[in-house]
Amino acid sequence: MSSYYEILGISRSSSKKEIKAAYKKLAKKYHPDTNKTDSNSSEKFKEIAFAYEYLMNDYQRQMYDQWLKYQEDLKSTTTNYESEDIKWEDKSKFYENFKSNREIQKEDDKRIFKWGSIAVVFMVIGLNVLFYGGKYYQEKVYKEELNNEIKAIENVLKYTEEGHYGKALIEAKQMEKTLHILTHQRDVLYDSLLKEVDIASLYFFQERSFDEVVSLLSEVEEEVGMSMPNELYWRLAVAQFNTKRYHQSTYTFRQMILKNRYDFKAHMGLAEVYSTGLNQPEKAIDVLSGAANLTNDYYVETYGKAYAVVLNETDVPEEHFTIYLLRARLLKTLGRHEEVIRDCKWGARVRPKDHRCFYLLGESFLAIGKYGEACAAFKKASDLGHLPSSNRFNQICMQ
Repeated sequence: MSSYYEILGISRSSSKKEIKAAYKKLAKKYHPDTNKTDSNSSEKFKEIAFAYEYLMNDYQRQMYDQWLKYQEDLKSTTTNYESEDIKWEDKSKFYENFKSNREIQKEDDKRIFKWGSIAVVFMVIGLNVLFYGGKYYQEKVYKEELNNEIKAIENVLKYTEEGHYGKALIEAKQMEKTLHILTHQRDVLYDSLLKEVDIASLYFFQERSFDEVVSLLSEVEEEVGMSMPNELYWRLAVAQFNTKRYHQSTYTFRQMILKNRYDFKAHMGLAEVYSTGLNQPEKAIDVLSGAANLTNDYYVETYGKAYAVVLNETDVPEEHFTIYLLRARLLKTLGRHEEVIRDCKWGARVRPKDHRCFYLLGESFLAIGKYGEACAAFKKASDLGHLPSSNRFNQICMQ
């Protein structure tokens, strides 16, 4: 019969960390779910799990080690005198002395053997009762715990069948601490559920079934909270916007910003809700102004306080440029042309091949009566292939 150490393929001096590593490796190898064609895998898996549970208990492991030592001592009690390093010519003398001494000790040996045998018998009986009794108890506890863990997993899957992914994710998250036998399920269950939510929400999103997206992800966000991935937050916020749940959409975008203040995509989404959905362009400008200020913090963290010296135009992320462009467009609708010119001069410098800022510059210069600057801006945008700028240049500057 193999010892628990042999079952796990480890030495008797192995640490708990080594025992756990060996168990995880063998559990994955012999688990019935991955060995459906092997009828012996189930028994092998139980044997591995029992050995692991037994050796991870300090008291049980100590008793088991003593029992193993006792078994080894029994094997070494018989002394092989023929193996002693005795010369052949001295053997006859050795046996004569041994025989005479043996006669003297014969009666004492009988008494010692008698009581020693009785003690050994009782010791073996006691260890067997302890070992096999403990084994029976451990198997019973193991089966009960295994059944409880299976029921807990089935409960999670039941939630998903009913469409309650939020509750399923909460239960799965808690199992990271409560599953001790089905550890492979513990490691993959939560991630698998998130993947399922991701696939389902993406399908509804692409089909423009935004009510379905809101129904699915709102519950997940309510249960999981800030641990919900950003991509799911984004789909939820856009779906809320498209179903005219504008205040809910602003809340979701703000949650994204709380998770990561440098999520400039979320800042722009929030500004869009205020400007287009709630018709509050001033609030939208405030959001974009806050994001523009954050870009400076981003540059300091990335390049240091002297970022203006080392920062090239190509190093400016597209999102940062878009923030200034969106703010300029909103400022233009409110007639704040001097501020439009400020933003678009910066935008034209970092994106000299993008016609949009040049076109806005032309319109704002024109609005404040600076025709020369307006014509130069329209000409630049026209050269970049912008047809409306070409028309404006021909109408205003070619007269």
